[in-house]
Amino acid sequence: MFSHLFDERKALDAAMYLLVRNQGAMSAVKLNRLLYLAERESFKQHGEPLTGDQLLVLETSPVLYGTYQRLGGDVLGWENRINSLANREVEVRTPIFTESPEVYFDRSTRLSNADIEVLDFVWATFGKMTESALADHIHMKCPEWTDSNAMPSSVTHEKLFRALDFPDDVTAALLDRLEEIEAINANFPVASA
Repeated sequence: MFSHLFDERKALDAAMYLLVRNQGAMSAVKLNRLLYLAERESFKQHGEPLTGDQLLVLETSPVLYGTYQRLGGDVLGWENRINSLANREVEVRTPIFTESPEVYFDRSTRLSNADIEVLDFVWATFGKMTESALADHIHMKCPEWTDSNAMPSSVTHEKLFRALDFPDDVTAALLDRLEEIEAINANFPVASA
C-alpha cells in the first residue's frame, strides 16, 4: 500500500542491533521474524513504523519483504555490514564498527531511543525462542495475516491495526499519518544503507 515508507538504513541498523544482542550468528529467518514482531510492536507502542518495510506473507509466515530480500542476498546493499553464512545464517561483519557497538547504537544509528526500546522489548520477550517457536507464536498471536496457500499476499496496515485492537478512529488517524510520511518520503527520499 505504501511504497515510500521503507527506511533501508533503519532496517539494517535494527537487524545489526538484534545480531549484536544475540552475540553471534542467527538464522536469517529468525532475524526476520524478530524484526516483523518489532515492526508490529512499534506500531502498538508508538503508532509509527520501525522500518516502514512492506508487510508481506511469504509461504507460511509474514515477513518484512525488503529486509527478507536483503538478508537473502536477492537485493544487494547490506553485504558490507551483514555477512551471509552457511545454513542461511547471518552475522554482523567484523570489524564493522569503528567504535564499540554500544557507542555506534548510541551515536551513529538511525534508530531512536524509542526504536531501541522496542527492539530490546522484542529481544527480551522473543530472542531466546527458536525459529519454529517464533513461527508458532506469530501463527497464534498475530491474526493480521492469513495463510495464502504459498502465494505472496500483503498484510495491510489496516488489518494490522485491527489485529492490535485499535479503534476505528485511531486506525483512520494512523493511516492518515502513514500517508503523510509516504508523501514526505516520496518528495524527500532518505538515503539508503
